[in-house]
Amino acid sequence: MVKKIDILPKNKRYFKKLIPFAQRIIQTIEDGGIPTIVYGSFAHFYHTKDKTMNVNDIDIMVPEHKKNLQKISSILKKSNIKHNYYPKWETLIIKKGMLKVEVDGVGQNYKTMKENSLFKFNYDKIDFYGLSVKLLKLNQIEEMYSRALIESDKTKLNVVHKVKLLEKFLDRKIKGDLKVDRIKSKDLNRKDKKALEELRVKEFGEENRKDFKKDYESDTLWVVIKKKGKIVSFGGIRPIKVKYKGRIYHIGGICSTISVIKKKGYGKIMVNVMKDYSQETGKTILGFTGQTKFFSKCGFGTKKNFVRRFVWVKPNGEKVYDDDGDGIYYEGRDKLISKILKTKSPAHIFVEYW
Repeated sequence: MVKKIDILPKNKRYFKKLIPFAQRIIQTIEDGGIPTIVYGSFAHFYHTKDKTMNVNDIDIMVPEHKKNLQKISSILKKSNIKHNYYPKWETLIIKKGMLKVEVDGVGQNYKTMKENSLFKFNYDKIDFYGLSVKLLKLNQIEEMYSRALIESDKTKLNVVHKVKLLEKFLDRKIKGDLKVDRIKSKDLNRKDKKALEELRVKEFGEENRKDFKKDYESDTLWVVIKKKGKIVSFGGIRPIKVKYKGRIYHIGGICSTISVIKKKGYGKIMVNVMKDYSQETGKTILGFTGQTKFFSKCGFGTKKNFVRRFVWVKPNGEKVYDDDGDGIYYEGRDKLISKILKTKSPAHIFVEYW
């Protein structure tokens, strides 16, 4: 039975232009003898009917074989459809102005997407606004998101945000080895509190030990990534008050960012959750570090010696200066960072440099 859809995503004006463009690409590839399955944002939107979602492109999956993408490239050329083929990434992108369709191989080692059955019968069939297409099932999307969280450095999806939307729809955490939690200091249970404190000591030394309920504000937000119940990365966002040119700004202070297991993408997941928090709340988040390269790769702004622009004002009025620390930030609606960078005026903070 072909299922119909009669609703549109939030960016419906754009999406109405995307529909015929995507239909032409799908039909052209299918006519060339290669089966397709639609996945990605549209599949998520179709299953959840979430009208708050934007669908900015259409993702198409084909059987995992290098020659398939080469063949598709030839098919598109014969149909005078401009595109870019990236053999290294096994991806093919078709664009027309702002409109975009992406074609990828199915990938390997999925439990719910075995290639020998996926393109034969293990899919949903829907009416894609007048064109019959194959669509990824909801449980397959869930497995894909779970995998994408772990391999977030290799995916183009805004995984953290989409996982959150899917979990809201499912009313539960997605299945998989990885768990992403956002929890305030005041709500930490004894086990996690002790684990975080010990992991911080292991990273920074006993002389830098912190009590996560006494040394951090009760509303400090901790992003904790666990794999099979064990913490693999974490970091905090402290509530920070900044006074700049007579105005008070309330921002988030990035602190104690630690990847317990290195070079597996867990740190990037944690930082992406922080970025998602900034986008969601509109708050600027800011930290100081000597390791800016990683944050820059994650889409954060950086500024050399930025800590010098901030003056710590103690309760007794004493002013303390620091000259050792580069800035990492994700700017919110207040545009505080841009304002500071435009002048030489100092910004005042009322807690010790975090």
